[in-house]
Amino acid sequence: MKTSVVLDTRQPLLARKNATMFLMHLFGDLHQPLHVAGYRTGGNKLLPLCWKKAPDSTTHRCDGKLNLHAVWDTNLVHQSRGVALSLDTDKEKATAAKWAAELYNKKRDAAEVGKDCTELGSARCIVTWADESNARVCDSVLHRGEEWVLSHDLSKKYFEENAPVIDDLIGKAGVRLAAWLNAIAAATRGKADL
Repeated sequence: MKTSVVLDTRQPLLARKNATMFLMHLFGDLHQPLHVAGYRTGGNKLLPLCWKKAPDSTTHRCDGKLNLHAVWDTNLVHQSRGVALSLDTDKEKATAAKWAAELYNKKRDAAEVGKDCTELGSARCIVTWADESNARVCDSVLHRGEEWVLSHDLSKKYFEENAPVIDDLIGKAGVRLAAWLNAIAAATRGKADL
């Protein structure tokens, strides 16, 4: 596990930095339900889907350029924050920072900060979080069934139902990553410069 590389102060700084970036990415992926589901290749094979357009009235299908994985990775997130899909990374970073602060304050107020699993030498936490996220495939991602998802504009009712799920998952990812990084910092304190 990459945590062991970060904890090993004898490792080159670049290796520890790359392992830390990997962990940050992993925590994000663990909290995206379709990243931890094998169903239809994590939603990549669920085609066609609609986003902000009605299905064709005869085939009840859309153009097939979008898949369910992309809806959860990008479209739901962007719509929940009111950010248009673009290549404006500065705007996305500013929006993400504001969102992170909002989610942190919600989690802090709910007394969830600092009470999460931080067993650095074990995979138990990661497996528990992956299982929790995977359960969202049935109770959120596909709760109306595959056929419904394939034949409706997901930017409307589906988005409204799942926007709170996105906030919950992203908030948990942030709190859990922060607790994990704090545990790493505590374990390596005084051993080497990070």
